[in-house]
Amino acid sequence: MNFVGHLLDLFKSPDPRERDYLKTVIHRVYSKFMPMRFAIRMTIVRELLMETSKESVEAANQDRCFGIAEYLEILVSIIDGFNSPLKPEHVQIYEQCLLPMHRHRNLKHFRQ
Repeated sequence: MNFVGHLLDLFKSPDPRERDYLKTVIHRVYSKFMPMRFAIRMTIVRELLMETSKESVEAANQDRCFGIAEYLEILVSIIDGFNSPLKPEHVQIYEQCLLPMHRHRNLKHFRQ
C-alpha cells in the first residue's frame, strides 16, 4: 500500500476529529500534488465500492461505516472540479460507485 492508501486508511478511525482533520489533509494533498490525484480518486472509489458491495449481516453494523461520509465529502469537492464534457473515468465513478450506493441498505449511515 502506498502513502495515499495508508493516509486514506486512517478514515476508519472512530474519532470524528481525526477524520475531519484527515479530510483537510487530503484536500490539501489533492490540490497541491497533481500526480497523486488519480491515486486519491481511485483509492476513495475502491473503499466506497468495498463498502457498498458488503451484503452480509456484518455490513449492517454502523461501526463499519466510519469514514464513508468523509470519503463522500471529499469526492463531492473533487467532482465539483470536473470540467464538461466529463472524461470516461469520471462517468465510470458515477455509474459504478456513486449510483449503486443509493441501493445500499445502510444509506442513512453514510451521511453525517
